[in-house]
Amino acid sequence: MEARRTLQALIFLCEEDSALKQEVVSENVIPLLVQLMEANDCELRQKAISLLDMLAVNEECQVAIF
Repeated sequence: MEARRTLQALIFLCEEDSALKQEVVSENVIPLLVQLMEANDCELRQKAISLLDMLAVNEECQVAIF
């Protein structure tokens, strides 16, 4: 599924370069990630939660999340 691959790529990129976390947040993906947490696809939910968790560690990103 394309969504899984996209989320996995975002996770990988954010792991490699913490500056990209702010870029991800600036693209307004937080609401989409929250929606994906309710998806029927368990793997999709897990990846969305992982990415949100990764973004939440960054203080600048916390403002957008909370």
